[in-house]
Amino acid sequence: MKKMIDWEMISDFELKWWYKKWHIEKDFQAEIFKRLRNLWWICYHVQDIWLWTRFLDWIIVDRWWSSWFIEFKKIKWNTFNISQFEPSQIDLLRDLDKRNPELARVFIYSEKHSKYCVYRFSFLFSMQNDKWGIKVFNF
Repeated sequence: MKKMIDWEMISDFELKWWYKKWHIEKDFQAEIFKRLRNLWWICYHVQDIWLWTRFLDWIIVDRWWSSWFIEFKKIKWNTFNISQFEPSQIDLLRDLDKRNPELARVFIYSEKHSKYCVYRFSFLFSMQNDKWGIKVFNF
């Protein structure tokens, strides 16, 4: 029997939370993937720095060979805005969502609260208001 990913587990990782101010998103990514690799997951960063269109940040594969496409975003306070995605990323996330809503995930890290959430792209996109804003944290 194939075991499915437990996104609750990933959402509850205890992280160090003392990232360098100018390097927060990269340090956060590195810590998440260090934990996943310790669980024998394959984590691959797609290099798109020289491309005109942006791909997603990471592709992860669990021990049961299920794969996911991951995008990381950082916010200052409580609200995430869809405009933080590149247009090519939105197109790709929508396409992946049409194929399988479980494939595309977005990790959102709040600098103010030192917390993060993991969202399915379709759910995140459906939560936006008329100005593309999404209240991620309710403190």
